Amino acid sequence: MYRLVQIEKFEPCFTSLVEEMEEVRAAVPQIEWELFKKACLPQVNQEHLDALYSQLKVDGTLEDDTWRGFRSDSTQDEENHYEPLVGCFNEVVAKSVALQNGGKPRIVLKRPEHALLSENPDASYKPDIVVGVAKTRYVGGLDEGSTGYECDVVLLGEFERSIKDRTVDENVVKITENSAQVMFNDPTRRFIFGITIECTTIRLWFFSRSHILVTHDLDLEVNVKDIVYFIAALASAIDEELGFDSSVRRVWYGDGIHYQYRVGGKTYQTVRMVSGSKARLVLGRGTRVWEVVEVLSGSGEPIQLGCRLFILKDSWIPEDAPTEKEVLDSIYERVNQYHDLGLDRSRFYDYFVKIEACERICINSTMDSEQLGLDSSTNFLREETIPDDPHAFLLRRKKVGSGSLQWEAPVGALPGQFMPQGTSRIEIQMSRKRVHCRTLSERFGMVLHEITNHKMVLEAITYMITGMKFMYSAGYVHRDISSGNLLVSISQGNVVCKLIDLECAKRMDEPTFYKDSKTGSPYFIAVEVEQGLYSFLPDDDNPSPDEVECFESTEFPATDASATFRHNWLHDIESLFWIVVYRLFSTYPDGKLVTSLRSNHETFHKLFLSGQTRASFLANDQFRKTTLSQLPPEFHQEGQRIHNIGKALKAQYRKIEALPSFPRVKMDFGDVFDLFEQYFSKVLGVAFDGSVLVPIYSSG
Repeated sequence: MYRLVQIEKFEPCFTSLVEEMEEVRAAVPQIEWELFKKACLPQVNQEHLDALYSQLKVDGTLEDDTWRGFRSDSTQDEENHYEPLVGCFNEVVAKSVALQNGGKPRIVLKRPEHALLSENPDASYKPDIVVGVAKTRYVGGLDEGSTGYECDVVLLGEFERSIKDRTVDENVVKITENSAQVMFNDPTRRFIFGITIECTTIRLWFFSRSHILVTHDLDLEVNVKDIVYFIAALASAIDEELGFDSSVRRVWYGDGIHYQYRVGGKTYQTVRMVSGSKARLVLGRGTRVWEVVEVLSGSGEPIQLGCRLFILKDSWIPEDAPTEKEVLDSIYERVNQYHDLGLDRSRFYDYFVKIEACERICINSTMDSEQLGLDSSTNFLREETIPDDPHAFLLRRKKVGSGSLQWEAPVGALPGQFMPQGTSRIEIQMSRKRVHCRTLSERFGMVLHEITNHKMVLEAITYMITGMKFMYSAGYVHRDISSGNLLVSISQGNVVCKLIDLECAKRMDEPTFYKDSKTGSPYFIAVEVEQGLYSFLPDDDNPSPDEVECFESTEFPATDASATFRHNWLHDIESLFWIVVYRLFSTYPDGKLVTSLRSNHETFHKLFLSGQTRASFLANDQFRKTTLSQLPPEFHQEGQRIHNIGKALKAQYRKIEALPSFPRVKMDFGDVFDLFEQYFSKVLGVAFDGSVLVPIYSSG
């Protein structure tokens, strides 16, 4: 009987790493108001703006071309100092709507009295102001007109009376962290707006999966017309222009909230979230993975659900990237074409999860609300181009004192690849243009890192070598092998392992191969990929024939003269190696004393929280051997054979990197896969076959 226990919750701590580095200044693009207006907001025509401005002066909302009741030299406390703006901004909304169509305002601005109510029970934050939709999007709850629910919010705001580096930093941290929470907690969210004010300095923000943008400084008392334009634009916006995803519907079913997604012409309702950690970051793919069932009932009818379970992935892929189904179909069609290994194509889906449907999502276009358009960066930025070299707005201005943590990026704002890399610089965080994509696939087995049977894990990894051969025979590298991308099940008494998540997979011979090369999951990414350089290049330019004898090679046509690094299949094999090493240092044979567990735990932290330590583990035979000797006795035999795999990986890297035209070569890896299949089989042969305890660590 196998069970999960929590030895000690694992929370990565980068303090000791960052303290040794020079200061890294993380920044986001700061753009002119005119570009922000064109790219991020619905258009407000000049005639309407002039009429609105005149009406605001006549009605007294504006006094002497500034906001009624607001004075920058006021001695009131912060809460009362900015209170007049709430009433004035709401009057702008009401009068703008009245001039357009006379209907009820769709949005309302308020100062929350309590923390916003979130669908994530762990969320708790209270912005200084929020703009929310007047009719709540929540199901089964609050009265209409309230902005108490997070899912209603379209803008978050933070105020500070003084303008100092410290107060600017505090506002930036709050606005970015809270916006990240909204993007993570609400699956119907595509983007969100923000506003920060220090004294009279005001900045407008836009947060999406591809861009975080902030305006250059405006002034509350000088740029009144620009602020009126901003509020009027939000007041006239449809749901899609406010950042909501009309292709997802929130419903109440049973005793809780569920979400209904459309894909492949059908509707599917969520049962539970399988994975959502990547959606915590604003920039990036924002991937959510759900277990879903088909909705059989029509719109307006009582919900009736099918019985078959599927897996639905909702993510934002680069606009120029193929979908996962397009990649999977290409691999299938190209089996044995890149290298003929004599593989049986009829067994292809023994190693890959079947994709039932996949599509790029269409919604009401932000450029023409009467037309459907792709839900993409190009669409929601209204085909405006953000400069490649924009002005940098620092996410933290105040220099941190000696001995303190010097990483400026607020939690949840930026992806892991933007963590400090040990150099002093300003680094502007920009992602690629992205398009919203949805994939429906078969539900199969359990994720590898959830398996508590240790020997089954080794069987699955050995089995997957053949799956990687299929990719190699088609000329594809996976580039993101991890314990979260391997699904394991039992079929007719045998372990079966299937590969998922082909978002990062690429053909070795495609022209765009060199771009976006740094991919992979923490802990499992190949060391060379993590460092972006080759570690085993020869010391001289003339390698001996015996160093390259196991490889046949032909040069690829040059595709990018500036490219210096590319993935190869050894990097994918190395990821399997790291999965096993991770497993050995993060699980314990049942019955071990807590003192011995803690020793293994400390080794885990040293090995997997430092890229340099992993590099030493791979390259230095003595260090690897010494580290593996610290494993519990039950794992010692596996450790010895894992040590041999490390030596073999190093030897194979040296061979391929000694090729004269490396890395622009077509390498014959057929024998290499066979070699490592034998090595992993030897680990399996001595694998611990007892009950194990699995601490709750973060994993891929």
